Amino acid sequence: MDSWNRARRRRERRRRIIAGFVAIIAALALIITLVAPSFAATGGFTRYHAHVTARPDGSLAVLLDLEYDFGSAQRHGIYLTYLTRQRLEDDPDHYRVYEYSKITAESPTAPA
Repeated sequence: MDSWNRARRRRERRRRIIAGFVAIIAALALIITLVAPSFAATGGFTRYHAHVTARPDGSLAVLLDLEYDFGSAQRHGIYLTYLTRQRLEDDPDHYRVYEYSKITAESPTAPA
């Protein structure tokens, strides 16, 4: 019975982690969707698509497909900022840590 409870707790923890990641990605997509029109006159995001796949081990595979129009501005790229730790709402002395790996970038028209 104890091993059943441990397995149930692991599944619940994994579910919470996946839900947290999905919420973060959704919030980022919403923020960019709301902010992108304000950049339309001087350039900005012309396409932003996030494809998220939840894996059985509790990790997420995220593919961002975005296009940014710099207009006439001389810029060196865009900066994306991601959350690396978040205080637990019901336990303020502890944090949920988010790890990122295998990050790549590519562009058909510019150095990545």
